[in-house]
Amino acid sequence: MDNVPVIHIVARSTNGVIGKEGQLPWHLPKDLKFFKEKTMGHSMVMGRKTFEAFPSPLKGRMHLVVSKKVSPESLPENVKYFNSIQEAIDWAKENDNLVYVIGGGEIFNQTIDIATDLLITEVETIADGDVFYPSINLDRWELMQSEPQSADEKHPFNFAFNHYKRK
Repeated sequence: MDNVPVIHIVARSTNGVIGKEGQLPWHLPKDLKFFKEKTMGHSMVMGRKTFEAFPSPLKGRMHLVVSKKVSPESLPENVKYFNSIQEAIDWAKENDNLVYVIGGGEIFNQTIDIATDLLITEVETIADGDVFYPSINLDRWELMQSEPQSADEKHPFNFAFNHYKRK
């Protein structure tokens, strides 16, 4: 099913940072809510380190974990392991009407050319981190929607929910 959208969903800083030592470099409750609303009921393709950063599998979503270092004997029913990104995406396309790619950096790098949409929370800060989102060529993407959010007592930075669609 080639018409199934492959959507990157990620929060990145102004300098492209998306992670630090296996965690998000910030806490933005509105972004976590946005992520939950978008991914609920759908498949999420991720690398092993991204999966291991969760305290437990997220409810209501299928976790498609790409890893060569796993022995999946006893997995929760909403977790599947794959040896390649392509296998995970193929499974998701056959079993879902949307495929979310949620990280980490290497998974984003390897799927940027097949992504149809990018849901990027642009966080207005220069962050210290060790995982980066690939740079995107804006000649190939059209900004469809932007929802700016202001910093407040729960959100230390201004940020915006941006939806890009491949041209």
